[in-house]
Amino acid sequence: MQTLSSDNVHVVLAVWGARFIDDFLNFNLLSLLAPGNVPLLANTYKTTFVVLTRSQDVMVFEASPAFQKLRLICDIEFVAINDLIMIANHSTTLTHAYDRAVRRTNDAMLQTYFIFLTADYIMADGSFRGLMRYMAQGYSGICAGNFQVLQNKMTPFLKRHIDPINHVLQISPRALLKKSFQCLHPVALASFFDENHLHNYQANRFFLRHDAETLAGRFYLLHMLCIKPETTQYQVGASCDYSFIPEMCPSGNVAIIDDSDDYLVIEAQPVDHELSLVRFGAYQLKKLAAGLSEWTTARHRENAKKTIYYHVNDLTQAAKTTIDGKLNRFVLSIA
Repeated sequence: MQTLSSDNVHVVLAVWGARFIDDFLNFNLLSLLAPGNVPLLANTYKTTFVVLTRSQDVMVFEASPAFQKLRLICDIEFVAINDLIMIANHSTTLTHAYDRAVRRTNDAMLQTYFIFLTADYIMADGSFRGLMRYMAQGYSGICAGNFQVLQNKMTPFLKRHIDPINHVLQISPRALLKKSFQCLHPVALASFFDENHLHNYQANRFFLRHDAETLAGRFYLLHMLCIKPETTQYQVGASCDYSFIPEMCPSGNVAIIDDSDDYLVIEAQPVDHELSLVRFGAYQLKKLAAGLSEWTTARHRENAKKTIYYHVNDLTQAAKTTIDGKLNRFVLSIA
């Protein structure tokens, strides 16, 4: 396939275990196969889909018709991570697996964009198109935010949008967002700082509901969606969400995608996921500030200065200014 860019792209997925592999093959992969995602990416860049999984799970992927369709679009490589899997520490396994995917390319990593995926993300059509606009601007790192929705409420909606013949789940950002607003997970609801119903002192993102069709967020912890490493001499001393951006992009040439029209993923989770962290009642700002001070880095605090907008309809500049002002005041109150 002829491509337009000399850079390589490795789309990296780390997944293991029957439930997570099934979720990926039945939903996430189908959303990646939407026209504005992997197919568009592979028309522009030499694209390789790298699956980090247990060696015994390869046959599960190969038996999937959707996965065979992916083979027609881009190259696929499997990398075994049997030795990395730690049952009690998913984050550590994920970090070491992603690191293996980067280091195995040796010096070629400096000419490669790595797009890091997780198995439970559902991607709106056109999300890779939006990402590619940031890649074309020469950023070394591109980060994005997301929120959680109730898996049991979203699944029927997602199934209705699957094309079973072509193995595609194609939903526009605004259509996916409209349904997602009706299915917010308790963990997401606990991140609305001004609604006073729920709180979560382990939260790493906070939301403001502007109206029924618009919410906006400030994220201390962002997903390191895409990285083109600036150095081969990086060190991983913490979870990938903490360490990859500062270690691989020491120049700070990093962007945050700030509009759901450009990029939208939702994270579908069971209702009991992290539910033990959610409590009834309003936030106590001093307690929240103290908790954030224990783990946030300078990079995290810089992240939280940027507003990410999620909107079903067009959003005026006046509305953005109002939203941004409210979020600024909140972030300053817990600084």
